[in-house]
Amino acid sequence: MWIVGDIDDECGMAILQGLAAPDNDAVTIHINSSGGKLCWTFAICAAIAASRRHVTTIVEGRAMSGACLIAMCGDTRQCAFGSEYLWHGCICQSDGTAIDNAASVRSQEATDDAIVALSAAHSKKSAGYWREVLAKNTDYWLTADDALAFGLVDEIVGIPKKMP
Repeated sequence: MWIVGDIDDECGMAILQGLAAPDNDAVTIHINSSGGKLCWTFAICAAIAASRRHVTTIVEGRAMSGACLIAMCGDTRQCAFGSEYLWHGCICQSDGTAIDNAASVRSQEATDDAIVALSAAHSKKSAGYWREVLAKNTDYWLTADDALAFGLVDEIVGIPKKMP
């Protein structure tokens, strides 16, 4: 299975159907994505957690935004040499009345709580650490080596061999 490009309705349904298909004992999800809809991101993360199959996630390029969260949820988590991760909190816009905007802020804070909890559960970093990163209100880029050190991946694959 592949998550390439946006995590949208088509991608989300394909991954959920692939995880539900009865024909494999193990599944690999290849990722090179800039992220997308957070509702699909959380649905895919939940489906991976509920799957009775062994799920391997492998980042081959970039895992940005929601794709970063999906990548860290595999039973075996790999990334290709040179891959990059982008982690950040919820980003949204709201229009309307002050009441509408207050509701939007509450929703965004709840989403940030879920992102922090998911990140802490699938890394070597605490929820407090991820909260501090979130408080900086910036995109947080990680190299493959960073992702390994943070415990977001189990191994880096495809490391070039030294020339003799």
